[in-house]
Amino acid sequence: MFFFQEGFTYRNFLMDVLGIFFFVVWFWLLIVVFSDLFRRHDISGWIKAIWVIALIFFSYLAILAYLIFQGRGMAERNVQQAQQARDELRRVVGFSVADEIQKLDGLKKAGSISDAEFARLRARLVSDGRGPFTGPRQLFCRFARWIVTTTRQNGRQCKKQWTSANFAGSE
Repeated sequence: MFFFQEGFTYRNFLMDVLGIFFFVVWFWLLIVVFSDLFRRHDISGWIKAIWVIALIFFSYLAILAYLIFQGRGMAERNVQQAQQARDELRRVVGFSVADEIQKLDGLKKAGSISDAEFARLRARLVSDGRGPFTGPRQLFCRFARWIVTTTRQNGRQCKKQWTSANFAGSE
């Protein structure tokens, strides 16, 4: 309690910020551990109850123990859940390899991708069926290519219209 006798100082402010930070991290880890615990199907309800009791009464120790002993399993379950969500989204949206190959062909004809890129992405589509544009980076690159292609086409049309309109008045 030595810090609080000084009043409001910079050191007290930093201690408050540090305390709030640790509380937020602890609360976040508690939510992550509880969500992983209740998502699991490989342990019984009694083991889950023991973990819950431990998390309530010995929260810091139990969180650290759970992360140490179940960390690898948590990562594997998160990857599995992400894959299931991705597959469900593809099922709902109607992902088709043929549609993706047709889109790739359109990009190749527009000049956005080279023949080598087309062959590589088509081979990836045919081999694993995941598609070339699955992650956020790939989606961003696809969007950027579309913007560049559209801008080039619109720029040529605008330049053509401007020069035609400019010279049409002088004739």
